[in-house]
Amino acid sequence: MTKKTVLPEPTAAASPLAGRVQIDDLAELGNLAYFEVDADRNVVAMSPALERLTGFKAEDVLGRSCLTVIRCSECLRGCGVFKHGLVKDARLKIYRNDGSEIDVYKSGKVFRDDDGNITGALETLRPVDGDVPTREGPPPELDVLLSGLGRTFVVADEDFKIVAHSAALPQLVGKEPGELSGLPLQELLGEDLFGADSSVRAAVLAGEKREGFRAFLSTVTGERKPVSLSIGPIEATDTCTGLQ
Repeated sequence: MTKKTVLPEPTAAASPLAGRVQIDDLAELGNLAYFEVDADRNVVAMSPALERLTGFKAEDVLGRSCLTVIRCSECLRGCGVFKHGLVKDARLKIYRNDGSEIDVYKSGKVFRDDDGNITGALETLRPVDGDVPTREGPPPELDVLLSGLGRTFVVADEDFKIVAHSAALPQLVGKEPGELSGLPLQELLGEDLFGADSSVRAAVLAGEKREGFRAFLSTVTGERKPVSLSIGPIEATDTCTGLQ
């Protein structure tokens, strides 16, 4: 089934690197192994948990290619995160600093500017300890980190009804978590973008992506909060390399 993910962010949002201290604190509190890269895929930040997982020290890899720390054959063939824009729970085998192998799940999300150009990406790793999760939407690791960056997400089905969302969204619009499930996107973000005859809806159904749309998020009090949207289809079989 094809899902649509919408990523609203405040119109006055700072760069992806803003709030560095708070994000690092969140990552360490949750033992999240993550790293950030710039548009050239050079490492600009790396969590202590990732240091422990890979054996690489941040001081030795910052400013260098992500392949310095994430060594896997799939990554050498091309970056799935940069290709797809969003990757969740791609199973990879990477090599640690001491040469030993470890199986991990990798998830990631690119950041784009108002013109749709990639400015960097945020990626998380976690050791494989069972089967690939079957949950809907981006994994909780990304939810925590995206929330730390002031960003939220919505996942909708082929009828543009909400099937998953970030933990912060209900409070943002003044609803209980269960009240958002099944809600048509147009009730949350307007008929102009997600109405039955809208060009954006038609584009997404055709498999296209759209970046930097200005919209208004409707709240229960009638307030309309300005947001910037990135939207695109996500295939349920998408992995880091695009393989099953």
